[in-house]
Parts: sequence; C-alpha cells; structure tokens
Amino acid sequence: MPRLTLEFEIETTESPEDVLERVGQALEVARYNVCHGSVGPSESHPAAEQPR
Repeated sequence: MPRLTLEFEIETTESPEDVLERVGQALEVARYNVCHGSVGPSESHPAAEQPR
C-alpha cells in the first residue's frame, strides 16, 4: 500500500491530543470520500457533519 507522509506546523490553543483527533477525523473523512467518490457535503462521511 502506498504511504503518504505529512509534515505541518500549526498554532492553536487546543491540546496536541485534540488536534491529533481532529486531524485523524479529517483524514478519515477524506479517505472515505475518495474511496466512495463523494463530491459534496451531502454525500460525505457522517463525521463530516459533526460540529466542531
């Protein structure tokens, strides 16, 4: 399976654990949408609908 390495830096008042959880959710939504060919919010992964 191909691997993708991401490196980024952000400034936030959130804890590192909270940031990692949100990044993980965003990646799961992106993976789901790519795998299922979703293009809009109405078709996206249920986690995309959760308030932040």
